[in-house]
Amino acid sequence: MSNWFPVTFVNPNGYKYEATGHAASPEEAVRLADETIEYVERVGISDFLNDDGLTVRPPASLAVDVVDQSMTGSGFGLVITDPDGRVTRK
Repeated sequence: MSNWFPVTFVNPNGYKYEATGHAASPEEAVRLADETIEYVERVGISDFLNDDGLTVRPPASLAVDVVDQSMTGSGFGLVITDPDGRVTRK
């Protein structure tokens, strides 16, 4: 059974990436978010990811949550916030 997981990754360069989608586990959610960010931005969570698949090395940060499906939309979304606070949705 899959759940909805919002994954928030903050790159040391100040960019914040928020990806949300279906996954079977938090680790899979991180992997899917990493693939999405890598595809769009050519930067990835995996550059900083620890062996546990759920934490990153500082100064990067990573948060993974689970949300109720009623609080989500369709598909896998990506929101990018640059260091100046400008938001891009993809």
